[in-house]
Amino acid sequence: MGAIVPIGQGVPDPIALRKVWPKGSQLLSRCRPLTYALFAAALAAAQFAAAEFIHVRDVGIDDGTFVVVRENGQVYRIAGGAPLHVSSWDAFGGPQPTMPISVAQLNALPYYPADGTFIVGGQTDQIFRVAGGAPLYVSSWVPFGGPQPTVVVDQDAIDNAGSGGAGSPWSHLSLNPWTCLVG
Repeated sequence: MGAIVPIGQGVPDPIALRKVWPKGSQLLSRCRPLTYALFAAALAAAQFAAAEFIHVRDVGIDDGTFVVVRENGQVYRIAGGAPLHVSSWDAFGGPQPTMPISVAQLNALPYYPADGTFIVGGQTDQIFRVAGGAPLYVSSWVPFGGPQPTVVVDQDAIDNAGSGGAGSPWSHLSLNPWTCLVG
């Protein structure tokens, strides 16, 4: 089952939905797990329409894919399911093949990369792990049991994390993690 994420406005902030698993499982919210029943009750209370949700897996864009937005020509690389802005092809050895998508398709993708996604700044080879939407520097692979799969991204996407406000191409990484970090 693909994740279900809200689109548009109106999601109660405390819920901050990220993933939904089948009945009997738990829902990941900001810092507290919710049961399926609580999630269903929250949806009923907020009177969400089914049209306000999209199955992320239905979008079908794999990590590492470069996409270009038809309406504005902006280029992104998918990492952890989310689009990260590409300001220069330098990090990738020059222009790469892209998949054209619409603004609506871009907006249907997760806003931030999935927690635990490892990204590498292409211009610096610095490694980061995404937590709560923010890139956190990884100085060693040792705590993770050795090297892990990564997605090379434009270092500018990391350096400009959270800048420009909502709707900015840089806003798909947060400056501060919106999660609880343990350990």
